Amino acid sequence: MEQILRAIYNDEIITKTAIRSDANILAIALIGYLVITSFASLAIVFFAGFRINGIVYLFASLVGMAFLYICFRKNFPFKEIMEETRSISRGTFFAAFVFIIGMQPVFQLLGQGIEALFALGGKRIVFEPFDPTNGGLLYTVINMVIVGPIVEEVLFRGIVLRALSRHGRNFAVVSGAALFGLYHTNFIQFGHSFVIGLLLGYITFRYSIKWAIVLHCLHNLFMVIIALLNVPWFINYGVLGIFTLSAIGIFIAKRRVVKQWTERQKSKVNAYKFFFRVPYILTYIAIACIMAAMQTSISNL
Repeated sequence: MEQILRAIYNDEIITKTAIRSDANILAIALIGYLVITSFASLAIVFFAGFRINGIVYLFASLVGMAFLYICFRKNFPFKEIMEETRSISRGTFFAAFVFIIGMQPVFQLLGQGIEALFALGGKRIVFEPFDPTNGGLLYTVINMVIVGPIVEEVLFRGIVLRALSRHGRNFAVVSGAALFGLYHTNFIQFGHSFVIGLLLGYITFRYSIKWAIVLHCLHNLFMVIIALLNVPWFINYGVLGIFTLSAIGIFIAKRRVVKQWTERQKSKVNAYKFFFRVPYILTYIAIACIMAAMQTSISNL
């Protein structure tokens, strides 16, 4: 009897049980969202005869959001998502925007480095690039600058972040960022999305998810404009390089503030171990990696 009582009141067992419960619900929702949006895209293409363009993504996103609403409408306070913790200064907002943009060329260069390594072995690897002209300018703006950021922020900084926050805010930010990176189903984009997810998670907890949405929208708008302008590569990297150098300076200047915040937001012991060993989470990771592999082609030079 004593051993049973110890097991019942063991903090580690309680934490493990709670995390597994939350992880199962979130993973099923994420897997369902990926599957439903994929099938919705295929359905509209097959039955309506549309090409893969902006209207397909828009339709699939709306179907996916309807699915999430049905799943969480009873147990998730959607009205509370937009609540503001504190006001954000213009300087902080601008610094966050510069940091997000400044991380972009870092991972672009990483992708080019991987391509160069494959080229040395006589292979050509192509990570499916973002094409802002696919589907027309109108749908590009609607999807990439409005619908996409709102959907992703509600899903990851709204539902995922809030569900995991009771196990520690550091844990919620890092784990949510990892799931966010995997959601993009692109091996190179994972790194950039993960870093963005860390910052937007911090912004959401410290200020409000609405500022995370605005930052996400502005980031996508900036990248769409850069892509549509089709400027020479040296101008492109020159402009983004300025942002990168500024981002490094911002990180150095703000590191103490972020460090102090993270030190106050302790995660529960073994939270990461329990979370990333849940079968449904591993299934979500596997599906995201398979989808990323399908968007990566390797051929002989």
